[in-house]
Amino acid sequence: MPIIEGDLIMDRDMVFDEDLIVEWNILGKDEKRYTLKVIGRIKAENINARNIDAWNVEAWNIKAENIEAMDIDAGNIDAFDIKAENIKAENIDAMDIDAGNIHAFDIKAENINARNIDAWNVEAWNIKAENIDAMDIDAGNIDAFDIKAENIKAENIDAMDIDAGNIDAFDIKAENINAEFIVCETLDQKEGSRLVAKSVIRNRCGLEQKDWNETTTALRNTLRTGSESTSGKEKNRSG
Repeated sequence: MPIIEGDLIMDRDMVFDEDLIVEWNILGKDEKRYTLKVIGRIKAENINARNIDAWNVEAWNIKAENIEAMDIDAGNIDAFDIKAENIKAENIDAMDIDAGNIHAFDIKAENINARNIDAWNVEAWNIKAENIDAMDIDAGNIDAFDIKAENIKAENIDAMDIDAGNIDAFDIKAENINAEFIVCETLDQKEGSRLVAKSVIRNRCGLEQKDWNETTTALRNTLRTGSESTSGKEKNRSG
């Protein structure tokens, strides 16, 4: 397994039939982008390519149009489409993500389809997953089995179980909900399902902006005061 010292400068599409280990960067000549296919592992500091196809990709910064791999371990990923079994990164910025497991600090995407999502912040239009564990979720539509978050903001939520601090949504459909504060237009639950919340506000669209600001501020202050006086019961997402 050769190790390329310095940078690998690509002047054409390249295919490697073994692991590709580069000391520093994988770049395109004259800032052009090329396709890189490796039957094995890619390891470099920074990768800038049009398409990346490999078993495993390990780098600090990855910038590409399309990435397809079994495992991706990176600091920052900037791509159009990402398809992988396991993604581990600090920051992910993509149009579409299709993955088995995602573990990241910040995820920003148009569409996310994954089995498990573990992140600090998730921002997307459509999220489809079995399990989501995050600090903050901001989405258009969420379709999941289990959602665990501190704050959820969405148009539509369809889930089996939701465990959250604050939920702000238009339509909520769930089996069981455990939350501090819920604001919604419609809340759909089957008979016998569990709803535990300190405050639930329906008719979201009927609230004037002034009423909305005053109501949400007052409720959040009440909840914050209550949580500060109750020791040992604060949620900890970092653990």
